[in-house]
Amino acid sequence: MAATPRIYREVKEVDEAYITVQMIFTDEVIRLRREGEKPVPEGVHLYCFILPDGTGNENHYLAVSSLIFFPTDHTNVINEFAKRYLPEELVSIFIKENSLEFWKSLGESGYAGGEFTNFESGVLLSAMEFLEKHDRDPNKLLDVIEDFLVEQQPNARKEVAIAAGAIRFGQEHSFFEPLSMTLKEIAEWFEVSPSSMNKYYKELDAYYSDVVKA
Repeated sequence: MAATPRIYREVKEVDEAYITVQMIFTDEVIRLRREGEKPVPEGVHLYCFILPDGTGNENHYLAVSSLIFFPTDHTNVINEFAKRYLPEELVSIFIKENSLEFWKSLGESGYAGGEFTNFESGVLLSAMEFLEKHDRDPNKLLDVIEDFLVEQQPNARKEVAIAAGAIRFGQEHSFFEPLSMTLKEIAEWFEVSPSSMNKYYKELDAYYSDVVKA
C-alpha cells in the first residue's frame, strides 16, 4: 500500500497517543499517531505521508517517512496555496502536481526547515549565545525552553525577556555550572528589567514543576 501525502490545515487537539488534525483542502479530520513525547503546538500546519496505523479504527493513521510541522509564521502562505484547490480534484493528484510550487512559496516566505517561529528561534538563540559566551553547556536548558515555548506559547514583547528568565531558571535548577553573576547583572546583560526577567523565570519554573510532577 502506497503512503498518501497530506497537508493538514491545523492541529486541532493533542493527547498522549494521537494528534487530531484537519485536512487543509476538505473537512476530513483524522487521528495521527504520535511518535514521540515532544510537545505539539495546537494551531500549526503539518505535512506528512500517511498509512493506516493498524488498529482497525476508522480515520486512525501513522505518519511515515516524514512529519513536518510548519511554524505559524507561514500560515498565510499555506492558506493561499489551499485556495487553489478545486473541490472536484483528487487531493493526492493536486498535491503531486503542485508540490514544487508549494515548497517554493514556503521558501520565498522565509521557511528554512525549522519548526519554531522566528520569535521562538530568537529566544532559543539568545539563551544559547549567553551560555556559550559564558562557557556553559546549553543543551539541557534548551530542551526545557523548547517545550515551554511550544506548550505555553508565552506572550512577550521581547525575545530576550524570556531568554533572561530562562537563564535565571537554569541557574536556580542547576542546569549548568553556577555563574558568578548577580540576577541584576544577568538582566542587564540581556538589556531587560529584573521584573521582566523574573516574570518569565516564574512562568518557566511553574511549567517545569508541573512537568516534573506529571
